[in-house]
Amino acid sequence: MPMVTCVEIPEALRDTNFQSELLTKFGVEIAASFGSLQGKIWRLGTMGYVAQKGYLVRFISIFGAALLQAG
Repeated sequence: MPMVTCVEIPEALRDTNFQSELLTKFGVEIAASFGSLQGKIWRLGTMGYVAQKGYLVRFISIFGAALLQAG
């Protein structure tokens, strides 16, 4: 789907609560996957009002910072 970007979960973060911390600390929610991809990828939605350039740049900055903090 063009409105969903899939990102492979880094091996070091597969057993952590990265998603909850991202939501709690930054107010950003990313979706897990299901089926054979469960625990292997995150799904990032880029649709509706969040598809605007400013929101995407903000998300990329927050996501990058959170990944760096998580190691």
